[in-house]
Amino acid sequence: MVAARVRETGADVCATGGLSPHFAHIGAVLDAARAARPDMVNLVGGGVFSSDPALAGEVLDIDVGVIGEGEETVVELAAALEAGGDLGGVRGIAYRKNGTLVRTPGRPTNRDLDSLP
Repeated sequence: MVAARVRETGADVCATGGLSPHFAHIGAVLDAARAARPDMVNLVGGGVFSSDPALAGEVLDIDVGVIGEGEETVVELAAALEAGGDLGGVRGIAYRKNGTLVRTPGRPTNRDLDSLP
């Protein structure tokens, strides 16, 4: 179903998340998306990634991990990817650059939940 949806929509990004017990399911979704579109960006958020970005990056076929709250981060990340892919200015992510895990500065916690749509 994931591969068919990726082909149908022409999606550029597959974003998923969850907790560590969901590693196998998350990996299956990302693998199916990558098989359907090898140049797609695989993005993971939630506890599965933020607890240990290096481990998640080794176990899952991911390009970018969102650390902490992702509402604002994902918007900035999408803009950065659309502009050509310079991810260094996006706060609260980890990604691979030339084979090395890069972790950007964290994003402050949003205390005003009413500001989120």
